[in-house]
Amino acid sequence: MDVRVARLLSLVFEVDSRPGVTAGELADELGVSVRTIYRDVAALQAAGIPLYGEVGRAGGLRLVEGYRSRSAALRSDEAAALLAGVVPGVAEQLGLGADAERAARKVRSQSERGRDRPRSSSAPAIGVGEILVDPVGWYRSPDEVPHLTTVAEAIRTHSILSIVYRRWAEPFEVRRRVAPLGLVLKAGTWYVMARSRGQVRTYRVNQIVRARLLPTTFEPDPAFDLVAAWAAFVSSFRDRLRVVDAHVVMTRATRDWIRTEGDPVMIEALDRALTDDLRGGPDDSAERAVVLPYESIERATAELLRFGRGVEVLGPPELRASVAAAAADVAQRYATADGARH
Repeated sequence: MDVRVARLLSLVFEVDSRPGVTAGELADELGVSVRTIYRDVAALQAAGIPLYGEVGRAGGLRLVEGYRSRSAALRSDEAAALLAGVVPGVAEQLGLGADAERAARKVRSQSERGRDRPRSSSAPAIGVGEILVDPVGWYRSPDEVPHLTTVAEAIRTHSILSIVYRRWAEPFEVRRRVAPLGLVLKAGTWYVMARSRGQVRTYRVNQIVRARLLPTTFEPDPAFDLVAAWAAFVSSFRDRLRVVDAHVVMTRATRDWIRTEGDPVMIEALDRALTDDLRGGPDDSAERAVVLPYESIERATAELLRFGRGVEVLGPPELRASVAAAAADVAQRYATADGARH
């Protein structure tokens, strides 16, 4: 299950079992910020879950009275499908479209019965047509993931999956038998965490060339925690990435581009570098010095050159020299006005 979907389910269950729980308490228990809890509540309201907030000593988050007894009509697969549908197209991608639509009809019917419930002025009602979550960046198309439904079915049925996987190093295609444990949707890209050769490994679903369900099943590991496993993978990825610290000065336009289209590691590094300097103010100055992590001089050179005049590399010296050499080579190629190559 997508990490965010798992968190949304947990949020609903917590509010159901502890009416009046506060956003701060939920943030501490789920390991996210209070702002994230507010966004999740808004998304759940948009999906039709009748959550509301009350202020005061006896306030907090609650479900509309009677929703708990009526919500028993939702099967577990319908509940998961409904929450997966918070992100457009996810339920359909996972093969849960019919379950999501059936669940949505039930929730709409339930919500209409509780529509007269008074709401706090600090937590206004949000209609279904007022929130849209679009996880794909401006300059990229959604990933083609033709085998996503097969992977999702393997997870639901605890089936062994035979895959042919495309890698970035030789051999470029490998065959693996894996036991899929969970799916993660990260910045518009699907990943599957699966047990293979005695270890939990992470695969990008759009790099699966072929996938086939095998008749063999496996026993799920009750100790496996998808959220914790993904967090460990992200931490390991960042450790592998941070080999070269690029000290650069970049323009506001470049910073805005990174925030909009950069990968999550770069966005986090940029925000962390600017937090103390900005002291909560707007990031509106022409240039700022920041530190960005890269896994090699070569990768840093290629990535930073794309920004042209929007970035100046200050260090380390070998990176500045590498960027200068690459820029000189580009200048040499464009030295002639007519484009003729000599």
